[in-house]
Amino acid sequence: MGFSIASDGLVSINHGTNHFAITTLNTGKSPCITNSKCHRFPINIHSVYFRPKNPKNAKSEGDNCPFIYAWKKKHPKLYITRYSLKEMRLDFYIILDRLVENIIKDHYVDFIVPLPSKHGLALNLATRLQRRLPNSVILFDIFIKKPNSEILEEIYDLNIIHSDRTQLTNAISRANALNRNFSISDIPTNLRGYLDPLKVNTALLKNGTYLLVDDLFATGATLLNAKDKLISLNSNINVLGSVLFGPYNNRIR
Repeated sequence: MGFSIASDGLVSINHGTNHFAITTLNTGKSPCITNSKCHRFPINIHSVYFRPKNPKNAKSEGDNCPFIYAWKKKHPKLYITRYSLKEMRLDFYIILDRLVENIIKDHYVDFIVPLPSKHGLALNLATRLQRRLPNSVILFDIFIKKPNSEILEEIYDLNIIHSDRTQLTNAISRANALNRNFSISDIPTNLRGYLDPLKVNTALLKNGTYLLVDDLFATGATLLNAKDKLISLNSNINVLGSVLFGPYNNRIR
């Protein structure tokens, strides 16, 4: 089963479709594993939910993952209810157990790192993973969000076209107006490669295998940048990724 969007914007589980995500245990689908094609530091992404390719003429909403955008209230027309969440739980823990089985086949996880987010989905997933990987430790503060002022300075140093720079600076201005940190999801996917909103607390960095956890793999810019940062600072570590909703059509561009 997947999701449907009602005319009023309600995002709910739909037992008759796999649109937007496959939310039941499905061999070869949810959970799923994707390998990045990064030349220097490839990474396996373990996803709870497979996000299938849209049917022809289907409307795409919120990075093609309306549940996340409704949960975070980042889309003006989308919302969810407690019933939507209750329906998702039917197979969630079964899928999560299978995902952990896939991880431990090849890896011993030392550290679980939820990527910073005020919405708590990444932390929630990280906590559930840690319960199934009891010898691992959750590191809460190894990644720190850069202040908006620092990101703004980086934008002005970019050699990019004026319209792209304007979209980026406007996103920072909106975040400032709401008195919150800039999020990479505040900008269109085609602009996300320009910015890196995270920095590393090197005092917490140790040898071992790290499992980076996020809620959605859209372009993967934040997670892949986080991975590159860790490995560039310490060559004696291995990095995996785990997300609630995987790459679109299980492919990393």
